[in-house]
Amino acid sequence: MSIEFIEQAFSFEYEGERIAATAHAPSKETTPVPVVIFCHGYTGNRIEQRYIFVRMARRLAQEGIASIRFDYRGCGESEGLFRDHTVLDYVADTIAAINAAKNLPSVDTRQIGLLGYSLGGCVASYAAYRCAEIKTVVLWAPVAFPWKLFFDRRPDFFPDDAFGADNLFVEYAGWEIGRKYVETLTSLDPVHALSQFKNPVLLCHGLQDTVVPPSHTEAYDAARNQNHLITETLLLPKSDHGFKPLQEDAQLLEDTLLWFKKHL
Repeated sequence: MSIEFIEQAFSFEYEGERIAATAHAPSKETTPVPVVIFCHGYTGNRIEQRYIFVRMARRLAQEGIASIRFDYRGCGESEGLFRDHTVLDYVADTIAAINAAKNLPSVDTRQIGLLGYSLGGCVASYAAYRCAEIKTVVLWAPVAFPWKLFFDRRPDFFPDDAFGADNLFVEYAGWEIGRKYVETLTSLDPVHALSQFKNPVLLCHGLQDTVVPPSHTEAYDAARNQNHLITETLLLPKSDHGFKPLQEDAQLLEDTLLWFKKHL
């Protein structure tokens, strides 16, 4: 029997900019419940493709687990310009969301999980590495090599080539991104970050994903196994980056739910 839940839009502030968010929580719980923070992908938002974040959050709430979905600064309904922020800013936004979750009256601050999708997998890996209170992480189609992924699609993307002396921004896939964003990519190593996270991790990937190839999940898995850390993988034979077809989408949501119920 599923639990009744509430769904409430709210916002919190970080570095003077408002971050738009949505909280889901069981409506009749009298004791604190676990919470999952969602990290969306590149140019995404707290809804994500085919409402997959919304559907996942509602499933969690029906099983007694709260969640916060939020838009990074410069994305979705949050304040700021996309071109002014970097992946490390998204990590800071995630940590701010974790702190916002701690202020919710219904949340057990000892039971916090992260769910990262695509570039949000990179973001969640860094946030988990930096936040000792994170109990578990689930990554969907996570980016392991941010610089390589961008460079493969834009071979001229070295800052000195892509940006003129007076040009601090460049177009990439219809979005303006800044020099700082590109330069930050070269310093990111989310595989190492997640290999230092000691708690359990579930890695999920579609084997037909051509946007973020399954080799990215393989890299995370290998690094964690080398450190003898609890790690499981869910490889979906027919799924692309958006986790289609629907049968495997359903398996993704179910396995993610079971993982959080077990580890939170």
